[in-house]
Amino acid sequence: MAPHVATILVSEALLKGVGRRGRAPVVEHSDRGSPYASLDFRARLDPHGPMSRKGNCCDNAIAESLFVAFKCELIYRNRFETRIQSPMAIFDYIELFFNRRKLHSRQGYHRPWEKVQKAALRRSSLPKLC
Repeated sequence: MAPHVATILVSEALLKGVGRRGRAPVVEHSDRGSPYASLDFRARLDPHGPMSRKGNCCDNAIAESLFVAFKCELIYRNRFETRIQSPMAIFDYIELFFNRRKLHSRQGYHRPWEKVQKAALRRSSLPKLC
């Protein structure tokens, strides 16, 4: 987190996500602001997948669902006294609650990490072709 939105910040976030998952999201949600439209960010994004299309609400629906829940369940209910508190609370909300405990209707009332684990098991059990 930073007090500004610079190209380096969004580029680092993308690379961190790719590093953690081993791949990028299918569609990168963006508000299409200048950091996301920069040549540096686009060059980093291109090998991993497309940016959300302008004016296409379907591309952004999953990300917007997270943002609504995030604001209602964390941001509006808490007051952060320092800049150090908010990143820790955001990490806890996304990684420990949203991805691991909260049931998601979009995923058949499963937790996101359960779907990721099942997909990884399916990939590892596929026969090797070479």
